[in-house]
This record gives sequence, C-alpha cells and structure tokens, in this order.
Amino acid sequence: MKTRNVWFALIILLGVHGSARSDFIATATLTGGAEDTNSPGTGYGTVTYNAAAQTLTVTLTFSG
Repeated sequence: MKTRNVWFALIILLGVHGSARSDFIATATLTGGAEDTNSPGTGYGTVTYNAAAQTLTVTLTFSG
C-alpha cells in the first residue's frame, strides 16, 4: 500500500511540475555597520530571474 501511495504521489508531482513557476528571487538587506569601514549607509536589494522570459531584474535602494 505504501509503495502504491509513493508512486501515486510521484505521478501527481510530475504532472504539476510543468505548471510550476521557476523564478529565482534573492533579497538582501545592506547595512553599513557590517562593513569594515563602519559606513552609515543602508540599503535593500532584490534580484529576480524569470526563466520563462529569460530576464534578470535587479532593484537596489540605498541611502547614506
């Protein structure tokens, strides 16, 4: 029974896999205090890779 359930789950996952989005999103919080220079600057960054459109988007916001 367990083997049959495993195969059933595998077949379902393979069917769903094709419709899943394959975007990669990375975020970063930038703090100047973490650097050796003890900078007062701060920031936030996001990198998004869209595999379907083959695009890479980089967004950065910083101050200081």
